[in-house]
Formats: sequence, C-alpha cells, structure tokens
Amino acid sequence: MPPVAIEGKWTAKTPSGDEVVYAFKSSGTNFEGTITETSSGFVTHIKDGTVVGNRISFVEVVPMGGQDFTISYRGTVKGDVIVMTRDTHSDTVTVGANGTLTKSHDAPMKFVPKRSS
Repeated sequence: MPPVAIEGKWTAKTPSGDEVVYAFKSSGTNFEGTITETSSGFVTHIKDGTVVGNRISFVEVVPMGGQDFTISYRGTVKGDVIVMTRDTHSDTVTVGANGTLTKSHDAPMKFVPKRSS
C-alpha cells in the first residue's frame, strides 16, 4: 500500500483548547515540517516523520531550558483528518495529604487535526 498524501497544513484544537497548525512536507515515506501554536506563534520542528500506508508517526522537538524535550505522535490518516495521539513521555508527581509521593505517567492526548490546505 503506497503512503497516503499528507503534504500541506493540518489544523487541530488540542484537548487543552490550543489551536495548532501542522505543516508537513513529505518525500516518499518520510516527512518533516513544523508545528505552530497559533495563539503564541511558537514554532517547533518535526523530525523522524514516517508514513506507512495510512499510518504516520513523528517526533516534535521542543527546546526548553537549554535542552530538547521530545513529544511523540502517531496517527491514522482518514481522508482529510488524522486521528492522532500525542505522548509527552512525562510523569506527574503529586504529594498526598499525608506527605506521600505518587508518580504517574501523564496520559497521551488524543485529538483530530483536519486538512486546512
């Protein structure tokens, strides 16, 4: 099965309510691009993008405090939408009333970018 065409811009509202534009530039089964948060204009870069059939995956590189923080994405292209999961690979530590610490993995976010151009 040949890779689906993902070239162009895709727009999504994340579960946190932010509008984000994904701009993909593909070359066969590989792609690169940018992710722009529209409210702030903050732009990050996509690396390791792959398309296999209708499935895509890529990594977003976010510079933070002098280090690169990576966020993994995977999704399924269905016409003009991508059913996508975003995983920050981060943990949350909470302090209970009795002073105990609880560590849990932050759940991946699910959202659906739509082709915008």
